[in-house]
Amino acid sequence: MLDLPVFRQVPDRLRGRVIAATMTLLTAGMPAGAFAARTDGRTDHRTGRS
Repeated sequence: MLDLPVFRQVPDRLRGRVIAATMTLLTAGMPAGAFAARTDGRTDHRTGRS
């Protein structure tokens, strides 16, 4: 889905770098989001208990 609005606007000589950078950000974003969603282990958010 990024192909149409982003990648086609980039000059041919830079397109590979832009695709690689985008994939790196998307790949790094998944574990970063999971890490940010974790709790500190003191509170169970389902029950609200310590």
